[in-house]
Amino acid sequence: MVKGNTAQPARDIFRAAVMTAALAVVSIYTPLLGLLGTLVWAVPVAFLTATSGLRNGVIAVIAAGLMLGFFVAPGWAAGAALQFGALGLVLGYFFEKGTAPGQVIVAGVLASVLVTGVVFLMPLLFGSGQGGIMANTEQIMEVWQETGLLERFEQQGISREQVEQSVRRAADIFTRLLPSLVVVMAAGSAFVNFLVTRRFLARRSNISVPGLPPFTEWRMPWFAAWGLIIGLGSALLGDYVNIQPLLTVGQNIICLYLPVVLVIGLSVGVNYYSGISSLLL
Repeated sequence: MVKGNTAQPARDIFRAAVMTAALAVVSIYTPLLGLLGTLVWAVPVAFLTATSGLRNGVIAVIAAGLMLGFFVAPGWAAGAALQFGALGLVLGYFFEKGTAPGQVIVAGVLASVLVTGVVFLMPLLFGSGQGGIMANTEQIMEVWQETGLLERFEQQGISREQVEQSVRRAADIFTRLLPSLVVVMAAGSAFVNFLVTRRFLARRSNISVPGLPPFTEWRMPWFAAWGLIIGLGSALLGDYVNIQPLLTVGQNIICLYLPVVLVIGLSVGVNYYSGISSLLL
């Protein structure tokens, strides 16, 4: 009996580590599937943590990180392990405790945003991010030159200087919006990992998973609208008085609110459509 009880957790840890490492490898070597891989790469660790405990989850994260070290650079492997490890352990821990879904989502989003922000925004804090992006613009221009795309632009009356200026302007916008884009991507990844983990736990474990409210009842507190108002006001004022930091802050706030506004708008629309359908039928 002792051997059986010892071997089963070991197999579960090994299985979770292999699945997590495979999803991480897919996310870097297959660009089309990479986004999907990051949306579910914390599920094995979260499921293991919820069913077997936090200790086994930590061991699986370490094992998955070591496996990644054989396929990719150690730095990237460590960064990836921090991301899926933090999210998976937080989700699994709160699922094991029977925490309400809203609190699990908030905890997962905070963990994902903090770790992903540190991993991706650290180069910007040390001043290497902007140079890297600008170097990529030079590579884009070289590729377009080799493929003959710049010649096609010139045939249409668009000079190389105009194309390069447009690319640099797009790179500048991307750089300014990078903080909010990282937060949105991390929050979206945490939410999808939560949904998939919850579905697996509901079907393949004895853990009682609290239900989510109907989509038509999803709402945002009224005072949260002030964040969007502040973002719009900051962007407009920064553009009017030509204060770049104020404009950047406002644009990032708006970018952060767009997914929330989209989801709430869809919820209200579905609720409104359901009400009309019930009246007509």
